[in-house]
Amino acid sequence: MINRLKRRMQEDEGFTLIELLIVIVVLGILAAIVVFALSNQTSNSIAASCKADAKAVEIAQEAYRANGAAPNTFAASLAALTVPDAKGNVYLRSAPKTDHYQIITDISGKVWIYPAGTGAAAPGDDAHDFDLAPNACSVAT
Repeated sequence: MINRLKRRMQEDEGFTLIELLIVIVVLGILAAIVVFALSNQTSNSIAASCKADAKAVEIAQEAYRANGAAPNTFAASLAALTVPDAKGNVYLRSAPKTDHYQIITDISGKVWIYPAGTGAAAPGDDAHDFDLAPNACSVAT
């Protein structure tokens, strides 16, 4: 019985170094393909969230105006959507906040999208009007 086990152990061979290296290289190539395929998804998700945030603010702005309320100053326009109005309605749970873009509304009801870090205080030269430029969220990438 012991002789049979010794013979069997001598006949069994493991993987060679070349076989192991080939497997490691193939796995490395597959990992690289996956990393490069997913690297673009971050910018796509930022643009999608930008569009969704801008649309949510635009809808809240329309509902706010439909109830007969309208902010009288630029600074109050986005903040007014997040606090209860005279009728107790809240149109937006919270103002969208992100490091990639800044959404601003003006007293006319337009939604403006600025690239992050521009320090924009009011719609102006570098602004992108969401109503006129649906691809304005490309600034977020």
